[in-house]
Amino acid sequence: MKSLIKRAILESHLLQASQRWTASKLAILRYHSVRENPAESAENIGCGITHSAKVFLSQMRYVSSHCRVLGVDQVLEILRDHHPIPSRAVAITFDDGFSDNAVLAADILDRFKISGAFYLTVGSIDSGIAPWFVRLRFAFGKASVGSWLNPGDSVRFPVDTTEGRERAINAACSTLACLAGDQQESALQDIENALGSPPVTEIPPLMMTWQQASMLRNAGHVIGSHSMTHPNLAHVPASAAEKELRDSKARIEEKLGAPVVHFSYPSPFLSPHWNNLTRSLTDTIGYATAVTCDAGPVYSPGARLNLRRIYVPMDFDGFRWHLENTFCGRVL
Repeated sequence: MKSLIKRAILESHLLQASQRWTASKLAILRYHSVRENPAESAENIGCGITHSAKVFLSQMRYVSSHCRVLGVDQVLEILRDHHPIPSRAVAITFDDGFSDNAVLAADILDRFKISGAFYLTVGSIDSGIAPWFVRLRFAFGKASVGSWLNPGDSVRFPVDTTEGRERAINAACSTLACLAGDQQESALQDIENALGSPPVTEIPPLMMTWQQASMLRNAGHVIGSHSMTHPNLAHVPASAAEKELRDSKARIEEKLGAPVVHFSYPSPFLSPHWNNLTRSLTDTIGYATAVTCDAGPVYSPGARLNLRRIYVPMDFDGFRWHLENTFCGRVL
């Protein structure tokens, strides 16, 4: 009897593995910024999340020719109604709400008739001031002092070398990721003051406007929420997480006059960046999908409130390698 039970369990596992391997998979691509010269982003957005327009164009040309590109509304319909995922399905998403999304990226998407999803950091769209992680990189890069004392653990970091500056940025990010709203802003200002960095007004305008967001929506793209102030929602109090989710949704709906049902989890430096509580909150507040930064393909309709996405390398060959591995069910 035991051997029969073990065999049944093994066969069940093999069947599930086979289904995951052979079933069509959706690759949700995760972008942030597209610029003609990504090196210009080194002191603010950071080159690590900025694609060149030339490479982005080649990537979109590839998916339009070799894949079935879906909008996130189509993804929702497929998952909600338990329809089969089309072969080689791809969706295009952008986090944060940088202005280059509404100019360079949207122009390229429109050439190939691709509907993208743009998730806005709503507080930054409202104020026109870049998100905290951009301000932080700018502050450390422009520091007028040689070192910075982390008030969290009293460790002093040199900031006059690239290595020391990156270590300091990571330490500061770990602190700010756990804060939201006014607390986050106050802690960020303390860091900026301690570094003696230039005022935030010296950062080039980086965020899209509400008018640009409206134009994107009118052009057939989807506007979703990326929270109000970009905290790690799994590391802030439940009340703060709920406020970030609810207020950002309400503000976009107020400004654009349309329902907002798509959310993207900020993922600043700490793991996890979502949990069962935040998943429940997104559902209660009225989001129908939520994308994460967890790597891998989507093949299960039950995952619509914690959808995996894939990192997109900055070069074309790396992009194609990641994409084709995703369609094979591999997680890179």
